Amino acid sequence: MLSLLLALFLVWFLFKLGIGFIKILIALVAIGFTFVFFAYLVIPLIAILFVGGLLFAIIS
Repeated sequence: MLSLLLALFLVWFLFKLGIGFIKILIALVAIGFTFVFFAYLVIPLIAILFVGGLLFAIIS
């Protein structure tokens, strides 16, 4: 619920700054794609590298 209120506040604030609706939607989609990229690609890659580093440290 808090995130929905924050999103509505951001949209209202950007309208007050004079930024158009299309630019707001493009920015929100870009934020969403960035979140998906980090959540599903980068974080598992970091976890795999971390486990590999631990195994290397244990073996050597």
